[in-house]
Amino acid sequence: MANPEPPLYLDECVALEVGERLRRAGLDVVTAHECGTLGASDEAQLELATRMGRVLVTHNARHFALLGREWFLSGRRHAGIIIVPLCPPSEVCARVLKLLASQRSSLEDQVLWASE
Repeated sequence: MANPEPPLYLDECVALEVGERLRRAGLDVVTAHECGTLGASDEAQLELATRMGRVLVTHNARHFALLGREWFLSGRRHAGIIIVPLCPPSEVCARVLKLLASQRSSLEDQVLWASE
């Protein structure tokens, strides 16, 4: 990978075990649980991740794909959104790591699907 892995923010729908596994893999990860944002709106989650300069990781494809589009159309910037299908934590981690390894540029303002 050309760029170092970006810091990540895990949405509340992502299992805490995913954060633990990604940290063991050497990534800088914080969770909605750790930030005290459980129950916050999707928009508030993305705003926090953006202020922190972190790529948001979520299983919530329906809402965050739309939110990413809305932000793009309105000229708002974010650090990136990674959407991962709901699957066991080990598979979520493998998909995120594979996606990050395949990126050659910044994830800023991108909505990416870690589908494999």
